[in-house]
Amino acid sequence: ICVNRGRSEVGPRALGNRSIIALANSSNTRDLINYAKHRENWRPLAPICCDIDFNDYFEGEVSNSKFMLFTNKVKSNLTNGVKHIDNTARVQCLYDKNDWLYQSIQLLKSKGLVPVIINTSFNCAGEPIVENFEQSYNSFKKMKFDYLIFEDKIIHKFSKLENNLDNIQFAD
Repeated sequence: ICVNRGRSEVGPRALGNRSIIALANSSNTRDLINYAKHRENWRPLAPICCDIDFNDYFEGEVSNSKFMLFTNKVKSNLTNGVKHIDNTARVQCLYDKNDWLYQSIQLLKSKGLVPVIINTSFNCAGEPIVENFEQSYNSFKKMKFDYLIFEDKIIHKFSKLENNLDNIQFAD
């Protein structure tokens, strides 16, 4: 899923506004994302989880993981999509229970899925992170991902939006 919501983020930050996100359970997912972004296959992707789930999947202090500045040992093979070769990950924890991404991750948990997702920047190698709808849509199509979330709208990869981006009808 490609995400472009809210304002851009710079520096130590809580990511999720300009991101590519996916379930974190498979290293194949990591490989597909790296391939689509034209990155080396070995490059790691970061996990996002909610503060209440951190200790189930990672070692260390949850308070150190707000801005992805530290690495933590990975406890579970259920998160192979974000595990580095040394069995660590640079975790970002979410704390705001009202945030759409926090609620989405908790929804995964309520459905019996691992409440940890892959997170990487929404851009292809050598390109800047997307800022507007046109950049988002073009990168989404180029990488051939399943969904684009732009602000509060969702576009599926099979949507017919080809020529005139000004007249797009979004699915709510």
